[in-house]
Amino acid sequence: MLGEEGDARTALKHLTDELVADTYNPLMRSFTDFDTLDERMKLRPIMVQEYVAKTGGWTKCAFFPVERDPDGHNKTVLCTLRWITAEKEELVSQDNLIQALAIPYENIYTVNADTCE
Repeated sequence: MLGEEGDARTALKHLTDELVADTYNPLMRSFTDFDTLDERMKLRPIMVQEYVAKTGGWTKCAFFPVERDPDGHNKTVLCTLRWITAEKEELVSQDNLIQALAIPYENIYTVNADTCE
């Protein structure tokens, strides 16, 4: 968003302002806060947050430490975005099926699709 070089604070603020839906903006501002990122990541291998984009679809934002100093502070962190709307829709569909199967039934029938019996 800033080209090959730029200020990380500005890039993360720009990411939130341009891509994140208003309802998720406070959550993502906190998640992408550059000044607290190192402390929040500590020795985690990854830090992830999902949000609704301005387009209405779901996105997953993740921070990966690429390089740490001997004291465990992050020197280089990779920020990635991944569109996950299809995955979220599939989970909803699976959840609906599980809910339907969990309902108590009076009668259950088996149908053979080959013989129609």
